[in-house]
Order: sequence, then structure tokens, then C-alpha cells
Amino acid sequence: ARGGGGPPPAAAASGDNLAPPLPPLSFYKAWDALGELSNFSGHPIELPEGPVVRSAGGHHALPTPPPGPLLSWPTVEHYYQAQKFAGVPRAGALVASIRAAATAEEAARIGRAAARATPSLVRPDWDASKVSAMETALRSKFSSHPRAAAALAATRGRRLAEAAPSDYFWGVGVDGTGANHLGRLLERVRDGEGASGSVEPAAGAGARRGAGAVA
Repeated sequence: ARGGGGPPPAAAASGDNLAPPLPPLSFYKAWDALGELSNFSGHPIELPEGPVVRSAGGHHALPTPPPGPLLSWPTVEHYYQAQKFAGVPRAGALVASIRAAATAEEAARIGRAAARATPSLVRPDWDASKVSAMETALRSKFSSHPRAAAALAATRGRRLAEAAPSDYFWGVGVDGTGANHLGRLLERVRDGEGASGSVEPAAGAGARRGAGAVA
């Protein structure tokens, strides 16, 4: 008889059968797993000392390194901390001391302490330009160190999260709610310009616990 006997058509596959997304890959200290992704890893970069400014296209566009002779910076962190004061007339000696710091930890300590003690030495455009400065340093690092570039490429397809417990701007913070700009920039460098979307600072980022002390 019509309509009898046969099994019903197979149900269409639904989203319930899809595998859940993989969790982000976390990184933090240079000696940990994925330590090559840390700003503190021992990968020197060569960039001019002048200030990197936010490009006309905003955070969607590639930043342009400043003109001038190339200088060697021991780590991304050395360069980033020095950029806080780049181009400020009275800050030349401070920039030189950061560049000469024996370790990335010391460079970070000098830069953060100077920004707290003498905020007038910090570039007036720093909040608007610091993401571009960081991206410039990251692109220099991963374009000149093949092993670090390979480590970054091996994370393709995964989100990256800097597990800095007290940094809610560059990292995810202790509770995972931070803006994670460093992880997002690394994805952008890894995947090609614009592939991981905007790295525009999220609303309120940097105002959460600990963010101002670390960024």
C-alpha cells in the first residue's frame, strides 16, 4: 500500500552533532609551552627608535615602522616599553636605559616604573598607538626568527590567549574576561593582515583590575 513499510527519510544533520570548538591555546612565560609567543622570549628585533603611530586606517590597517636607522632590541618587551616614551625630548636617556636592560623583566620594570613616577614622559598619543607599536614589534619578531614563526604557525586554527593573571588589556586576566589584545594580534600576524578581524580595543578594556599597571 502507498506510504507504508519504508523507513522515514533520514533526519537532516543538525548543529547538535557538530564538535564543540577547541579551547584557546594559552601562553604566558617565555619558558612555558608556547614560550616563543611571549614578548619576553629571547628573540631580538631590529627597528628604528622613533615612535610608531596609529595608521590612518586604524587597527584594521598594517602599522608603518617609523623612519630612521635600525637599532637592535633584545626582545619585543624592550621595544614596547621604550615606545611609551619614544619621541619625547626629555626621555632619551630613559629609552636608552630600557634598550640596555639586561632582561625583558628589567625592561618592563623600568618602563612601568617610569610611566607611574613621571607620567609627563609618556607619549601623549600612547593609548591610541600602543596596539600599533606592539603589532610592529611582533611582525618584526616573527618575520626574522623562523623557529618562532614555525611555533606560531603550528597554532593555526586555534584562538590564542595570553594567560597574564593581572593584565586585562593584553591578556585574559585571572578570570578570563580580559580583552586579550596580545593573543588577537598574534592571530592577526599568524593568519595574515585582517584575517582575525579588528584589534580595536574593546570598550572598557584597560579599566578592569590590574590592566593599567601592566599595559
